[in-house]
Amino acid sequence: MSTASTKPTPTVQQVSDDTAATPEVSSDAPAGDPEPSTRRSSMVTVIVGVAIGLGIAGLAIWVTGRDSEDASPPPTVSAAATQDTAAQDTTAGAAAFDPVDLVVAYGRSRTENHALVGELRRSEQTPLPVRRALMGDRAIDEVGATAAVTEAGETRQCELIDGQWLCAPPLPAIGSELDVQGFATLLLTEAPPYRIFNVSSEPPASLSAISLGTMTCWSMVSEGRQDRARFGAETTLCFHDALGTLIGRETETSAGTDVFITTELRSEVTVADVEPSR
Repeated sequence: MSTASTKPTPTVQQVSDDTAATPEVSSDAPAGDPEPSTRRSSMVTVIVGVAIGLGIAGLAIWVTGRDSEDASPPPTVSAAATQDTAAQDTTAGAAAFDPVDLVVAYGRSRTENHALVGELRRSEQTPLPVRRALMGDRAIDEVGATAAVTEAGETRQCELIDGQWLCAPPLPAIGSELDVQGFATLLLTEAPPYRIFNVSSEPPASLSAISLGTMTCWSMVSEGRQDRARFGAETTLCFHDALGTLIGRETETSAGTDVFITTELRSEVTVADVEPSR
């Protein structure tokens, strides 16, 4: 990836609400490093707070992806024949893993500076290039010809058309704290929508191409293998041990399997990294 001194500044044009392209951008969110014990303690405090406030409507929508209770129930996804039997048994091993540890890992990935390059593979689609970077209150999530650009608490959804980035008017960004709280509701409620069935330093076969150092991979499955918003029926999330970055993800949905793989990763981030490319 080129640096700010050699990379041309892209042209970004804001368009009106009537003509703005609002692309779908992958929700895998990237991610600074205080003492591990201090970081975990502060994150646990946030987690406990959200567990008490589960009636907040915004978090309920974050979890379910639905705006109305009248919406039809999500479809279920059959377990693959070669899948670990623990993932098929919705009660097996649930007490063997501490979900707070996964929430802390997810929170770290949303707050620590990094820049990465990778690839998103979706069923029966051409792989899409991915660029993600986080630098303080600035971030970018670029997938193919779409990008979500965040700065100073606002996010613009952009699309690359004829070599030019066209962006919708900015909207309030979902802060990292709220995002982590929403993630916590998936695992820490009285009847959580997901449970963890495996934690390993070895990624699944679909993510085995990642060669960026040691990592920890968490696998979680939804109750009844229902295809839920963001994390489908089953998801494996792999975090880089040293930097905390989410570097791999495999998600099974009713539409197929999505696989995200990081090929390049660094902790030094430039201004050019958090701007649209090209």
